[in-house]
Amino acid sequence: MGERKPFGLIIEDDDAAAIIFSEALKAAGFDYEVIKSGDKSLWRLGLVAPDLVILDILLPHVSGIDILGYIRSEDRLAEIMVIVVTADRDIADEISEQGNADYVFVKPVSFVRLRDIASGITAMEQVSEPAGCIRVLIAEDQAIVREGLCAVIDRVDDIMVVGTACDNVEAQAATTKLCPDVLLLGLITLSDGPHPRDTVAWVREHCPETSVLIFTAHDDDAHLSEMAYAGAVGYIAKTDNLHVLFEMIRAAARKRTVYSGEQLMRMQRWRVNVGSRLEQLTQREKDVLRLLMRGMGNAAIADILSIEAVTVAYHLSNVMAKLGVSSRAEAMAWLRDNLPYDLRSYLLR
Repeated sequence: MGERKPFGLIIEDDDAAAIIFSEALKAAGFDYEVIKSGDKSLWRLGLVAPDLVILDILLPHVSGIDILGYIRSEDRLAEIMVIVVTADRDIADEISEQGNADYVFVKPVSFVRLRDIASGITAMEQVSEPAGCIRVLIAEDQAIVREGLCAVIDRVDDIMVVGTACDNVEAQAATTKLCPDVLLLGLITLSDGPHPRDTVAWVREHCPETSVLIFTAHDDDAHLSEMAYAGAVGYIAKTDNLHVLFEMIRAAARKRTVYSGEQLMRMQRWRVNVGSRLEQLTQREKDVLRLLMRGMGNAAIADILSIEAVTVAYHLSNVMAKLGVSSRAEAMAWLRDNLPYDLRSYLLR
């Protein structure tokens, strides 16, 4: 694993000032990102926990004062060093009195002063992050679970949380930005975004150095099999104890697959009894089956697909033969029994 550079977030809408701040962080050995609006900065802070924030006060959409309040109210962000910069001396004095910022400067700000402050963080990073420390990104839609995972992992010497995400789009973006050793991915199944299976496959293709470990309450054969098939290296239930979680993270960081013998047997059984049958279906047969699950009759299905009702009957006959059932009702029951709703919609696309 390469040496991690400290990361700085520059929240500043003035281009000239942003250039000075960027050069100061670069000179101090930082990776950095510039954001020009308050609302986007809040979104970004929901994904990452930077080592340093340089924060202007007068920003579009959301003020720097509100952003500072957000940082100090979030446990995972509360210890971040924040340097407030403003052209308004009265505001600077007020923020200094409140004590929420580590430094408050009135513009123009000295390049040398910023560089020296940031260099102090770089020096601490080189001391405080142990060689071989495992870097974990947590993607989970339930805030209480995200925060709980951050809290327990922070107690472990050789594992550190480098960021969080609350959906699959954010998980992919944060993986690209942070390059974690392990993505701890919950089964986030929102109707308007990628499926977790897509995220696993995406990470495997675009960020092959990151191992994906599934962490979920859905301990069913279908999710287990599909996540493994997409490239996840392990699958852990939320009911397992913390020692198991930590050991699986360590194994995943070493690029090992961490499925138990019992899980492998379940996957094999599901692939034979369910997955292989679904793979036999043509796209048109999947279309017919998907509409059948909505309770539609042959005539309605024919109208939607612009085919004849007799053709729908022909496709349904093929579907039932491939699934090993003898009626429409049995086909619907087979799907309900073998596929959770999200995978039913995903695999019958």
